[in-house]
Amino acid sequence: MSYAGVDLFEKGAETLREFCLLRAESIRGQLDGTIPSASEEQEKEETCRKIYHRT
Repeated sequence: MSYAGVDLFEKGAETLREFCLLRAESIRGQLDGTIPSASEEQEKEETCRKIYHRT
């Protein structure tokens, strides 16, 4: 594997890890009631915007 291939793999692995952590945070919030489980309700909630639109 070339250096570019390794670099792309590591970037992809980090992106997947970040996605999984954010998804787990969302699921925990849905289970404990701090985040609505319906998409329409989530769009209205500031909490979800903070989770899914981090910069």
